[in-house]
Amino acid sequence: MRISGRVVLSSAERVQRLPAPFLSELRDLQAALGRRGRDVVDLGRYSIKMPLSGEVTASTTSSAQIKSVFAEYLHKEHGVEIDPSREMLILPGARVALLILAAYLADEDTVFHLPDPGYEAYRVPALMFGAKITTYPLFQRTDYLPNLETLKERPGKTSRVMVVNSPHNPTGAVCDGAFYERLRKAAAMANLLVVADSSYALSSAGNFRPVLFCENSRRLRVGLEVFSFSTGLCAPEIKLTALIGKRTLIQPLATLAKLLSLEPSQATINSAAGYFSSAKILEEHIGVCREEIGKRTAIIVDRLKSEGIEYYPVCHAGFVWIKLRHRRVSLSFARSLLRLRGIMVAPGSAFGEQGEGWIRVSANVGGDILAKAMEVIVRHYQPIRSQIKRIRHE
Repeated sequence: MRISGRVVLSSAERVQRLPAPFLSELRDLQAALGRRGRDVVDLGRYSIKMPLSGEVTASTTSSAQIKSVFAEYLHKEHGVEIDPSREMLILPGARVALLILAAYLADEDTVFHLPDPGYEAYRVPALMFGAKITTYPLFQRTDYLPNLETLKERPGKTSRVMVVNSPHNPTGAVCDGAFYERLRKAAAMANLLVVADSSYALSSAGNFRPVLFCENSRRLRVGLEVFSFSTGLCAPEIKLTALIGKRTLIQPLATLAKLLSLEPSQATINSAAGYFSSAKILEEHIGVCREEIGKRTAIIVDRLKSEGIEYYPVCHAGFVWIKLRHRRVSLSFARSLLRLRGIMVAPGSAFGEQGEGWIRVSANVGGDILAKAMEVIVRHYQPIRSQIKRIRHE
């Protein structure tokens, strides 16, 4: 018998079931284009950056300061009444927050109800901890809201978690107060914990203010709410996320985060010092973000309207959900747009089966760059026959 002198290992089945990283194929193509000296306008991964305006001298802060300022802001803007010291947890990023939630909630008998289309990061932590996953489809005809009738089954011994997202990534759809109330009642009847992801709610476009799950304290009896500061404050460098919920849920999550050494470092906390030096500064910055996002999404929408291209008209986040022509495959469209035109968009299939036939365009840039990029997207959108005719004419 020959001994090779090495150990042969294979990954666990749950690891093999994990989805590919978001836009992995397009990222590889983007890197290849970069090596050839090609510039790419990235409208695929959501990454809007707005610098903090004004003179802010704060260079250090604390988790307690961030909690206090954010709670004050929520109270002023949305009438939210919470105790930040006991009902808010600061974690290093949205994915870590989802990981902590799955570590605390998931086992082999837990069922996670996830939206389709939806953010792919919801699926990964649940799979890693062996939970069962079921997707609930979202349709344009129902404004991409979940069908709560499916939750009216009698509660059993199985634990259940439902993720809702407003404004919804990738469509931009929003949940109103009436829907949240129906969800609260359905969750209480079905023994269902709601995880409301409101990461895009803070920097909603223009003057629109999405309803928050935590605006009514009774809703926190059946769930909690997630706020990503990197997206909500248009500050990708801030890898911080806030969880808001009842003390009976937040405190065990805080203990688990400490046990797993998944608390934010002081350097990460300090990266947000300027934004959370006061509630007034935070409010002013979010106002600037909303104004700029409103201008950028208007550039996208106006160009689509002028060409008669169908899109989902609820554009309250920093992206627009655009419908492709009949039978066009979203990944093929995005791949050819990137390879031939140097513009990256997110194919709808990256968000699930129900996203096929759509693309998401993020307003990562503004002004003339975005206007020129939309001109390129519109040209690429036209039928192949029209493109050939135009090329011959040129």
